[in-house]
Amino acid sequence: MKIVVFEVKYILLLEWHMTLEQMLHIVLERPELYLGERSLSRFASFVLGWQFSQVDTNAFNKMQAFGNWVGNKYGQEPSAHGWEAIIRFYSPNEVEAMDTAISLLNEFFNIDVCESIN
Repeated sequence: MKIVVFEVKYILLLEWHMTLEQMLHIVLERPELYLGERSLSRFASFVLGWQFSQVDTNAFNKMQAFGNWVGNKYGQEPSAHGWEAIIRFYSPNEVEAMDTAISLLNEFFNIDVCESIN
């Protein structure tokens, strides 16, 4: 089991009024801190929960657009499979699926996460 230690100065709090892009930037910089481990399943659940906390449906629309974009990129019918399932299908494990998701989210949302992908 890998133990990850973070200094307090690197922890950013997520706030309810953040945009989807702001939340993604913070969480994807240090996914282990916010998710417990580098896992696409945990990340997808986290994003869904965060979306439900939002009053504005803009986050849902943006993630739906991301899902359609991922489906088109992989030649899949976007409405038949969610973005998480498509990425996981083309990845050998959860860690690589998460790395792929980070790359795709960076590309789609242009959020420029500085996370070093191992």
